[in-house]
Amino acid sequence: MRKQIVRNIEEEFLDTSFKYLAEHGLENTSIRDLCKGIGISSGSLYYWFDGKEDVYINAAKYGLTKVVECIFSGAYLAMDDVDNLFSKVLKEAEKYKKELRLIYQIATSPVYGERMRKEADNLAGTYETYIRTLAEKLNVSMEDMAPVVFMFISIMLDFVIWDDHFVSKMQIDFLQKQFNELRKKGRQ
Repeated sequence: MRKQIVRNIEEEFLDTSFKYLAEHGLENTSIRDLCKGIGISSGSLYYWFDGKEDVYINAAKYGLTKVVECIFSGAYLAMDDVDNLFSKVLKEAEKYKKELRLIYQIATSPVYGERMRKEADNLAGTYETYIRTLAEKLNVSMEDMAPVVFMFISIMLDFVIWDDHFVSKMQIDFLQKQFNELRKKGRQ
């Protein structure tokens, strides 16, 4: 019971921290600002975390997991229209631009990046689960589905960073065409 309470408190802290950081950005946020913004004392923060880097990394990991879950849940809901699957999922990802930009900023930061990338390595297992689920639902092999999913993730990141709808649409249309060819091949 106590472990669950502690886990809930930590998750609530990470959730509010992630939302605050996504809204205000790293460069505009000190630990004092963060604590004030989410309504805790700095003593409470240092009880749970070793410092600023630890807070930022853990909040970003937490946020990444949440955002990825939401985006792939959107993919599952879009299964009824497989011919427009990637466009629909990109629209879902667009809802999380601020959050994805924060994650990208932390992952590429000279200060936080290396640790974030190491600690986010467990996402490979999460992606594998999504790839397997999508492959089964769409009757495509995992080997064929994996590069499609990873190319989509690259397109999504490019879209989030550059906000270029024209280029992203062109990339998505191409990926959708390749994916439809895979599906035809799989049905033969």
